[in-house]
Amino acid sequence: MAQEDKLKKQIDKVSLLLSKLINKLLQQNSENEESFNVISESLKSELDIDLAKVLGMNDKEEVEYLIGNKKFSIDHLREFGDLIYELAYHTADADLKNKLNRKALIIYEYITANGKGILFLDVQYKIKELKAVK
Repeated sequence: MAQEDKLKKQIDKVSLLLSKLINKLLQQNSENEESFNVISESLKSELDIDLAKVLGMNDKEEVEYLIGNKKFSIDHLREFGDLIYELAYHTADADLKNKLNRKALIIYEYITANGKGILFLDVQYKIKELKAVK
């Protein structure tokens, strides 16, 4: 029972942090590099996720890292994908924006393929939008 409580607290911590970071991005009206740095630092300090390292991974490694090493659920992947998606929107650097969009697309496609029959309409919309941007 104590192990289950500890696991639930960790899961809740991941969800809460990702939600806070997405909310922080949504409240910003401009594109700036500071957003990337703040999000990157928060992920590193709170979840021990090096965003630059994740962005440098090949597409398969990215999802395996988040699921295998960080124990992300489909819901966590969705929130992380949303964070990456919003971060791309708030990034002025074209190369970084493209990389973030590609990583978000990989995550969303994984969710669609492995979501156990759950259809997330927002994910489908974002996949369509990201493919159009390519």
